[in-house]
Amino acid sequence: MTKLAKKLTKEVAAELETPEAFKKRLDGTFEKYESIVLMREELYKLQEQVTRMVASGMNYETIVILMHHHTKVPIKTIRKVLEGLREIPERYFSKE
Repeated sequence: MTKLAKKLTKEVAAELETPEAFKKRLDGTFEKYESIVLMREELYKLQEQVTRMVASGMNYETIVILMHHHTKVPIKTIRKVLEGLREIPERYFSKE
């Protein structure tokens, strides 16, 4: 696990123990809140893995082709998903 992944895990644990989380436990909306927090963490981890693959010298197109070969998912779909991974954190999650 990388430093960023460990940091995110600690941040998520801390976030799930905040007063806001406690209030959500009382009003019954904690499960939804927890799911969103954990999904955000997983998206950041996934994006980090793609970034590490590119930083290692692997060409972006090679990543797409390898994923296509392994999953049989259409190349166009894989490209859209990888592009979306870059945009999701910026668009839907605030950095605090």
